[in-house]
Amino acid sequence: MKKLAWIALLALLALGSATRAAEIEPVDAGTYQMDGKDGRPIQMFLRLSQAGGKWVMEGKSGSEPWQNISCDRGCEFRVSDAKETDAFLATLPASMSTGFHLACIQNIAQAFCKAMKKDDPRRGGYLMFALVTGTPIPGSLTRVSP
Repeated sequence: MKKLAWIALLALLALGSATRAAEIEPVDAGTYQMDGKDGRPIQMFLRLSQAGGKWVMEGKSGSEPWQNISCDRGCEFRVSDAKETDAFLATLPASMSTGFHLACIQNIAQAFCKAMKKDDPRRGGYLMFALVTGTPIPGSLTRVSP
């Protein structure tokens, strides 16, 4: 009986760890450069940080100053639910939609996502989805600083 209890406890801990790993976390804060359609970086930058427990995103083009691109009060970033992340995955090539998990935060205009390989969650990358057109439009990001 004790052995069964230990197995159940280990399973719950593993499930909890998997759940925590599938979230945007403070370690994901940093500066990102947007990639163009050809996969090469363009001069558009995003900076994700937390202030007062809420996610904040700033953006800039080239050497311009940073500007807050998070929505004003009422449309702060929130954790995306499974239905929303499934919709984001559906916009990606089949190799990504079946081989990756997404963890996302979003507001009414955009979603910031961490893509993690299903067979190796330590591997993956970051994506941004524009949400203002009805159908999410994906774009890839390259992390340039933590």
